Amino acid sequence: MNNKDTITAIITPYGRSSVGIIRISGNLSILAAKKITKNIPKIRIAEYMYFYNTDNKIIDKGIVLFFSKPNSFTGEDILELHCHGNPIILDDILLNICSINGIRLAKEGEFTERAFLNKKIDLIQAEAIADLINANSIQSANLAIKSILGNLSDKFNKLIEINLNILSYIEAYIDFSINELNEFSIKYIEKMINNLLKKIEEFIFLYKKNNSLYKGIKFVICGEPNSGKSSLFNILSGKKAAIVTNIPGTTRDVLHQFININGNIINIIDTAGLHIPTNEVESIGIEYAKYEIKNSDHLLFIIDIIKYNSFKDILHQLKKLKIIDNLKDKSLITIILNKVDINNEKIEIKEIDGYTLITISAKLNLGINLIYKRINKIINNFLSIKEDNKLLINKRHIFYLEKSKNHLINAKNKYLDISKLEILSEEIKYSQKYLYELIGKTISDKLLKNIFSKFCIGK
Repeated sequence: MNNKDTITAIITPYGRSSVGIIRISGNLSILAAKKITKNIPKIRIAEYMYFYNTDNKIIDKGIVLFFSKPNSFTGEDILELHCHGNPIILDDILLNICSINGIRLAKEGEFTERAFLNKKIDLIQAEAIADLINANSIQSANLAIKSILGNLSDKFNKLIEINLNILSYIEAYIDFSINELNEFSIKYIEKMINNLLKKIEEFIFLYKKNNSLYKGIKFVICGEPNSGKSSLFNILSGKKAAIVTNIPGTTRDVLHQFININGNIINIIDTAGLHIPTNEVESIGIEYAKYEIKNSDHLLFIIDIIKYNSFKDILHQLKKLKIIDNLKDKSLITIILNKVDINNEKIEIKEIDGYTLITISAKLNLGINLIYKRINKIINNFLSIKEDNKLLINKRHIFYLEKSKNHLINAKNKYLDISKLEILSEEIKYSQKYLYELIGKTISDKLLKNIFSKFCIGK
């Protein structure tokens, strides 16, 4: 992308509305103002002006805002035209702007990219802007705002500071003779590396929980065929999203529904029944189910209560289906005993051997309030993360943190020796390289293009 070009785009969503906004960024913003409004706008003062086309015909009247460089979002001169939100008017004005030599349509994310390249924001903040636009709950929006304000950037920069201290300590010994330094300690280097590794591990640990808060905590409904999975899915979704029949194995695909519970978005997933498949379609459906189970935040394992005589039998079935194998914690599964309308068992929620069990009748809509109570408790567990640790960490961040971590582990395990300090130093430099790429201090054009191509054109 040529940053000498002046760029423009409609920055409000397409469609009819009361107001539509066109943004222009670059050195020709003032020229565009002269051509379109026949005026030079005042800096940071809203003015009501006519908008003209190239034939000097008035095509609209609206608010004009001008921000001079470097005190603007992009760090360049920015002109904003607040027009009436008719797509025909907006397109007409945009066409007239683009007829000015040197002004072109902006590409995806180009305004934000220029803000990054002009050091108005860092890469972490740039990513968070896209996250804020795509947030689907107050909770996810709050996570994005914290990153835009620089909370996550500050924490990542502290990792870089620790890494630099390690490197400086090693390089000082390499550059000066032992007599010129008061002391040198391999144990001290090890302590610093361990401290940095611990902090990186904390970010990796927080990734899944915070990511679930942003995207929606994933509740996967699983179990044997004809146990009532789809019935429960429909009840929780509030609509008939899944086909329900008495024929086992009706659900073959994975069904998703996002629902709002007390302002928090959760992702409810219905899966194919777990059994020995009889054909290729069933086999694919079961593989999809296993994938969702493995990547869930919480399992709602539903069973037909009339098929089992005791909790021991239920536990045996969980082991047989290898559900327990995927669990690191018993609190990550809720066992739902369905069809109590047949055997008249009590509707209740109870604990057995560390597992939570809920008895319901999906058919009669009984006990569903207990499932909502359980879901609320799980949501609150996610929300109980310390406010300082509620950070919007994404896959790209984890990629570079893992790379840095691997070099630190390599340094610690192989080169923590006075005779191998040059190699030790190189490993720490590689760790530093990936931490720099994490915050965007050094970054390839290809990666930049990939990140900003995910933005909308007006951003």
